[in-house]
Amino acid sequence: MGLDHFLLRFLKLYFLDVHRLFEIDRRLSGLLQQTCVFDGVVDRCGRKIDSRAFVSQFGQATAIQTRTTRPVCLNSKLRRNTVAKESISKGKGVNSGFTRVELVVVIASIGLLVSILMPALASVKTQAQDEVKCKANLRQVGITIFMFLQEEDFRMPNFWVINHHSEGGPGRNHSKCNKHLWTADGRESSPRLGPDDDESYWGTAFNKYVKDINIFRCPAMAQFAEMLANALLPGFPGGEDVIQQASFGLNGFIDQLNTNSVGTQAEVVICTDHVEPRNEQADEANHGDMFCMGVDTVNLSHYRPSGSTRGEWFRGIFRHNIRKDEAFETGGRASVLWLDGRVSTIEETTGENIPNRYYDPRGIQNAPYGWLDISR
Repeated sequence: MGLDHFLLRFLKLYFLDVHRLFEIDRRLSGLLQQTCVFDGVVDRCGRKIDSRAFVSQFGQATAIQTRTTRPVCLNSKLRRNTVAKESISKGKGVNSGFTRVELVVVIASIGLLVSILMPALASVKTQAQDEVKCKANLRQVGITIFMFLQEEDFRMPNFWVINHHSEGGPGRNHSKCNKHLWTADGRESSPRLGPDDDESYWGTAFNKYVKDINIFRCPAMAQFAEMLANALLPGFPGGEDVIQQASFGLNGFIDQLNTNSVGTQAEVVICTDHVEPRNEQADEANHGDMFCMGVDTVNLSHYRPSGSTRGEWFRGIFRHNIRKDEAFETGGRASVLWLDGRVSTIEETTGENIPNRYYDPRGIQNAPYGWLDISR
């Protein structure tokens, strides 16, 4: 930033000096042209004026009077115009155009400015393209889910948020549909995992309708894939690509949701841009990995300074149109797929403008692990 500031100040001062030089040149040109207008004109006393003016360094012109001849009217516009044209044609006017050196300097300055601006413009263009592609992929995901709902009486699949068969009673499932893998070895050509397999991604619940798993990819995730792969899939072959094929975080509260029972489907989140595969806090009132606040004073508390060591992942959530370099403030936005199939964006927020009902249409956020009532 210091170099950019210096260059811009230098160019500003340079063009200011050039402007002053052109202004002096213009005034001198005007004085010379005025003296040329009266060349050969006779004053009232019959004296002819030779107006080859001497222009001092202060911009003042002095006319030298010479021989006497027949009086001529000084108010004759025709005479003045004619004389002025003749004087200019004889080269007595001053050319106020750019010199070659000035043109070279101007062109070089423009080239310098372009070289400074082009990287920034290229970055903005890339971010815009990534966001467009991300939204297009989310729309495809929405179509896939809608196809599933039509055949399953409009009930969401079991995303294994709660394991009702675990020892000691129902408990949250941290593995099934809460990891990043579509296949056991990460290769697209290998047999896919099912939603009830450990390490599976929630998209496997729609295997029958997903022809290309890359619709679950967000191009902007690429800049965070290496960091997440090292943390979540250490040593896994092709880990970065696996992370990018699981770019969207599922709203865990829609597990086995009867979508026909939802009054306003345009206000229920299916999935969003995220760094975690599934977002839920089924045993707690807080929403530490969601955009709403719950009972916390701020959303996404698992990624904030007071949260866990996952704070370095925060920039991967609001990852589109990033404009700030602060660790916990990107100035960006996240893409969102809603239950009605609409795709929109949510600007980076601390949660005040995101009501809990966007995630929890059944109002079950405060229940313990056994909250899931699939009859609703």
